[in-house]
Amino acid sequence: MPRFKIILTSDYEVWGDGSGCVEQCVVKPASEIMSIAEKYKAPITFFFDVCEYWAFEEIEKKGEFQNDYRPASMMRNQLQEAIRRNHDVQLHFHPQWLSYRFISNQTWKLDNRYWRLPKVKDYHNSDWNIEKLFLRGVETLEDLFKSIKEDYQVSVFRAGAWSIQPENEVIKAMKASGILMDSTVASGLSYNDGQTVYDFLTSPNDKPIWPFSNDVQIPDVNGKLTEVPISTVELSLLRRIYFLSLKILLKIKRVPEYCTPLKVEGSSSGGRKLNSLKRLVGNKYHMLNFSDATSSQEMIYICKSLMKKYNDSEFEEIPIVAISHPKTFGNAEHFERFISWLSQQEKVSFGTFQELLNTRIK
Repeated sequence: MPRFKIILTSDYEVWGDGSGCVEQCVVKPASEIMSIAEKYKAPITFFFDVCEYWAFEEIEKKGEFQNDYRPASMMRNQLQEAIRRNHDVQLHFHPQWLSYRFISNQTWKLDNRYWRLPKVKDYHNSDWNIEKLFLRGVETLEDLFKSIKEDYQVSVFRAGAWSIQPENEVIKAMKASGILMDSTVASGLSYNDGQTVYDFLTSPNDKPIWPFSNDVQIPDVNGKLTEVPISTVELSLLRRIYFLSLKILLKIKRVPEYCTPLKVEGSSSGGRKLNSLKRLVGNKYHMLNFSDATSSQEMIYICKSLMKKYNDSEFEEIPIVAISHPKTFGNAEHFERFISWLSQQEKVSFGTFQELLNTRIK
């Protein structure tokens, strides 16, 4: 009978167009996530968007922010404190930040031609390529956190907007920069709106972790890298309708009260509802997500389903990876119910990717 290692992750960033106050949309909700998790001795792994951080840091050093707004300092200070408190920070990119025009504190013009990481290889500025991006990312995190925790290691990556494909150049860069694990794949899910593009329909649904070589979806026993996917389960249409109904009936907030959500230009209420309906009908697989107005009932159901699925697994310890974003963490009460329930399960413990590396699961 296997044991289960719950890895709670949170993608640490503002909205994809650069909007959102760092204090209100990132720092405050991330602090709330950590405070709840610490009650149950559960570490959070923050995937830190260093591309965004570099832009903030550059403008901060130039003194161009108004009203003493210091987003890079706020992020740096919080994540250094997170490391002191035994949480973890790993690598994350949203490359549209590599080319930006600063307008005001929360208004930026970002280069969405490079929204997807593989597009960086076509970057018009010869100073950038995917390998240099990874090397600088690793260097940035080590500079920030090695002095806080001597054995701190950058070993895990997650692609922004899950858009890692085609991944050949990305994998080469991971190897060159010493990255050992990826946690981008969400088995059974696919999406393409012309900007965010990913397709994980052929990923293994019967494996909680696998080695890979040239394709994050194809297990390879000789692979030098390891995929630790975001945990997903297949839900029936009735079950999906039920969980959506809970969000509405329980009035669960999708964003923190103090964070202004991303405004999509030209979108109407009817258009948003139609898009939600399409996703409801089309997406049979759901991630284990502890933000985005997810109810505790949904989180517990997904976790129970995963434990049942892997009950006869060959592995002694099964990683279960949950995802979240501070900017969409408006469901603190439900998150606490979820990890309180987890803490009472006999075969469950909380942990980090580094612990998986240390136990050499293959």
